[in-house]
Amino acid sequence: MLSGFDHSNVIKCFGVSKTEDHYDIVMEKGVSLRQARDERVFTEVEVLSYFRDICAGLAHVHSKDVVHLDLKSDNIILVDGQAKIADFGASRPLRRLHDSMDLCGTVPFMSPEIICGRPRDASTDIWSLGVTLYEMMTGAPPFQGEFHAIAFSIGCLKVFPALPLHFGASQKIQSLIAQCTQVDPLARPTAQELLMQL
Repeated sequence: MLSGFDHSNVIKCFGVSKTEDHYDIVMEKGVSLRQARDERVFTEVEVLSYFRDICAGLAHVHSKDVVHLDLKSDNIILVDGQAKIADFGASRPLRRLHDSMDLCGTVPFMSPEIICGRPRDASTDIWSLGVTLYEMMTGAPPFQGEFHAIAFSIGCLKVFPALPLHFGASQKIQSLIAQCTQVDPLARPTAQELLMQL
């Protein structure tokens, strides 16, 4: 599926090599967003720059009628200061999303509709994008711990947690997180609509 994308904010695949028991994907080299955030605190300028890159990549992916379904900081690669979406192993064409209501993705980044087994679409990626933005600011997603405890917290959520005040986030960052993490998927903006705010 990765070969179907041609965008500066989607990781480039140069080819696939086969060994006896597995395939190796040859792609751009970089460091994951999570690893970079673990090493140092990002400035808000950097956070917004990376967020803009991810929105642009996601808008391209969605324009191809594909949903990523596992968007998270581990699957965003920084290459020469630019954020690129990677790891499309869980992704599905939009037309096949309703074939299965199984859990997919990584639980702290899963949307309520995934947790609750409800229909999912491109807005599911927007939720994960909001969680990723929260993590860029704080160093961790808001829900942590054991799988079932996180799933219960997200599944019962009425309002996504606000950023703690001591992180000093601007109104813009807080607004972007709040928009992306609306519990109602229909209330979330598209990636393209988010780009227009940046």
